[in-house]
Amino acid sequence: MAKQAATLVGLSLLIDSVVGRPGYLASPIALNKSTFFTEIDPSVIISADWDAVNVVWDSYGVPWSSFLNNAPQPEWWQERLNRTIAATQAWKLPVVLTLPGGAGQNRGCPAENASESGSSYPSVSGTIVCDNDCFDYNTVTNPLASFFRQGYVNFVLYMISAFVPVNVNYAIDANRVLEKCPSEFASYVDFMNQVYDTIKSFYPTLVAYPSLSLESIMGTFPGQPCAGQVAFAGATPPQSLVSCVASGYNVASGLKRDALSLTVRPLNALVNGASGGAPWQLWYLTLVLDVLSAKDAAAVTISQYGYPSANYIVNTANDTVADSSSHFIADVAVAQSVRVTATATTGSEHAAPDPVCFSFFNATVQDSADFFNYVVDVSSRYNIAYTSFFSSNDVLPLEVSGSCPCDTSDPTHAIYCNYLTLYRQACTRAGLPDYACEAAAKITSTLGIRDVDGEAKGTLYAAVQAARSAGAGPLGTAWETVMTNSL
Repeated sequence: MAKQAATLVGLSLLIDSVVGRPGYLASPIALNKSTFFTEIDPSVIISADWDAVNVVWDSYGVPWSSFLNNAPQPEWWQERLNRTIAATQAWKLPVVLTLPGGAGQNRGCPAENASESGSSYPSVSGTIVCDNDCFDYNTVTNPLASFFRQGYVNFVLYMISAFVPVNVNYAIDANRVLEKCPSEFASYVDFMNQVYDTIKSFYPTLVAYPSLSLESIMGTFPGQPCAGQVAFAGATPPQSLVSCVASGYNVASGLKRDALSLTVRPLNALVNGASGGAPWQLWYLTLVLDVLSAKDAAAVTISQYGYPSANYIVNTANDTVADSSSHFIADVAVAQSVRVTATATTGSEHAAPDPVCFSFFNATVQDSADFFNYVVDVSSRYNIAYTSFFSSNDVLPLEVSGSCPCDTSDPTHAIYCNYLTLYRQACTRAGLPDYACEAAAKITSTLGIRDVDGEAKGTLYAAVQAARSAGAGPLGTAWETVMTNSL
């Protein structure tokens, strides 16, 4: 591929997201479920911050009954869709559309069913269709498979016609399904390829792809061959990690796509990070790109990336605090101090008294700016045409993300406390410690370039605008031409 002049920086519009430039700089802005948050008025989003908008339609789910039966969409859902469409049209920015693909811890279930009171796993006759977070998309062995396949295809086509995007990511983190659902992965790949083929039959020039989790390609999630190696490796990656990247790419190579799209969120490295050192290394992204460039000639995009910019405290009330192999606790010394007050013991785990709060990760706005600059620099060196920053605005106020327990007596915080409670309950259902989901919610809560109130975040905001200015100029690659011609 010819060397490009610039990268588009996008902002994810988290309907979860809005988009932004090295070819284009993009980033999501969260329009969260009104049940949990006062919904952000799209008119307050500063479109001048970014070069494009990445509409991430994940939280609102899929109204399955409508798309399975070719029936009208629920009025509340359609109204939110129309409002989002109107906002993207008013911003006059290229639209990148990002759709869920699946739900669950590893995206192994059909996408969540849309509900005005909060989306949830889809069910048939009152029974949830997903067994242990995995769904068999084989139409021979599962009589429900064809219905959910066609329903999702209908949903994807509807959303494409609604937003008229320059490209579409039709499945977030598609390769993560393999982690928990190895038996169902082949049928999932076949299903995703059906989605791709259908998109191309209706929109032959539309750039379409599923995104792949960079950490899953690395194999560094718990239970994978290289678990923990990003966090504790030194300045040079171990050879085993190089092998894991090659293997991680191979297992996902059967997914049809027009681009190789990566989600770059060093969350596993963050929660595994050793005390007193950066939890990601300068080879974190380049290692994967070096291996993939030798295997795949497709254009590369980064569909979502970001780094925390605050301190995070979680409540371990009624949970067990795992031993040092836990991938949820960044500082093992803190976990050990919690154990001293334990009242019961089961194996290598200790029941935590209620409440027990500890700081599991500390970061600053400058840390977030440094990671942003790192990704933009790598994007320029590796000819990456499009990157989408995680969020335009923070999701939680700093007083909430950095406090424990959440103060429900404060009326300005109660709605956020309810949000965290729902996350904690998700871990309960999954058989995980509640604090693990609280940590996941909080660590992604301050990834915006503006805070909850819309105030620009110092050095991070300055870094984004500097990258956009440096990237201004003729757009040279075929990928950028596709996006530019769609304006």
